Amino acid sequence: MKTNDLTRARLRFFLALGASGALAQAACGSRSGTLDLVTTGSGGSGALGGSSSSGGASSGGSPATGGTPATGGTVATGGVPATGGSAGAPSCDFGTPAEQCYSLQYLEDMINSGGPFGGDAPDPPVELTECPAYSEVQNDCCNPAISGPTTQGELCCYVFCEGGCCGRPLVLSGKVCVASVIERDDWCVDALDAIAIPVDAATREALARAWQEDAAMEHASIASFAHFTLELLAHAAPADLVSAAQQAALDEVEHARLCFALASRLSTAPLGPGGLELPAMQPFRPLADVAAAALRDGAVNETIAAMLARAQLEQCRDEGTRLALSRIAEDETAHAELAWRFLRWALAAGGRDVRSAIEAATREALAHVSVAAVPEGIDPDGWHAYGRLTVDEERDVAETTVRDVIEPCLRVLLAEPKLDEATAAPTPQTPVV
Repeated sequence: MKTNDLTRARLRFFLALGASGALAQAACGSRSGTLDLVTTGSGGSGALGGSSSSGGASSGGSPATGGTPATGGTVATGGVPATGGSAGAPSCDFGTPAEQCYSLQYLEDMINSGGPFGGDAPDPPVELTECPAYSEVQNDCCNPAISGPTTQGELCCYVFCEGGCCGRPLVLSGKVCVASVIERDDWCVDALDAIAIPVDAATREALARAWQEDAAMEHASIASFAHFTLELLAHAAPADLVSAAQQAALDEVEHARLCFALASRLSTAPLGPGGLELPAMQPFRPLADVAAAALRDGAVNETIAAMLARAQLEQCRDEGTRLALSRIAEDETAHAELAWRFLRWALAAGGRDVRSAIEAATREALAHVSVAAVPEGIDPDGWHAYGRLTVDEERDVAETTVRDVIEPCLRVLLAEPKLDEATAAPTPQTPVV
């Protein structure tokens, strides 16, 4: 990933946050001013709880950096056999099985807050003395655990289906919503050329699966932005934020079509989404909860997604894939910018409650940044040619983005002075007739 890409993104987000020259300079200054909210390790911000290579034994994956078990940081995880591996191995309809580990305190805080994406909080709060059941646990890429727990020292370890974390996840009433993938040809763009760079069968199958997973996540992001639009309207947000959220939903339609086209080119049949099963809409959420979700899903995940797409583009040699990644990289940057703009407005409108929610969400989001797993036995050159990165490459992009873009922007965001009551946004109330 080019340094210029990071610099341009950081400056773009600074402008969205309305940072003054002095404040921007301070935010990009010495690393001794690292954001206090983030538990840092040597050379990196937070614990990047990346998935290890799957389909192999427990030696997969490089260690996570930064973070400590005492603060809930994810530790190094070994590979978990992929579908078709050893007997009894967990399987995934989407993504690849991978293990992540958390402290009891982190899991207790997650459950008592209603989960990382805002489900129903237990009443009375739970007090954990042992690892909870896997059905109660999600990771920060909105993936529910599919097995566990096992233990590593004092940590509780679970297996998650790790796949793309691109776009905004759709989470309603605590449930992650993703459509199935079916055979259909009306969700594929026509502009992508036929596959031109030869790859072996195993690599081709893995590439098709990876782009299929991304397509399903991008498709769910359409509904996620529609939901975000409703929440903006409920909180009397400015028209420019509502308009940008609507445009983002339209962008995600195109992203889904591009990703389904890439998956179809690498598969034996055209692919598209099935019906998206939606649970009952969750009740009205306070502005603080909406801001916490926007911090995780937009300011962190979409900022990283934008930089990952640019890094993928650098490695990619297939022209059709380059066309798709160019569009996705630019749009994801705009979506991340929207998240930073919304957070600035929400902080001014909601005051202390929103600030506290953003600070708490920051600690969680940067302590557990996830990256996607990569199957073993693939050709690295073919993997790169069609726009995919290795685990170590994704982790490096995520670490660098957190350090050079997200942390400086958070310092700017949380240093912004609050607007007074005369300029703060109105809260929803009974309409005037």
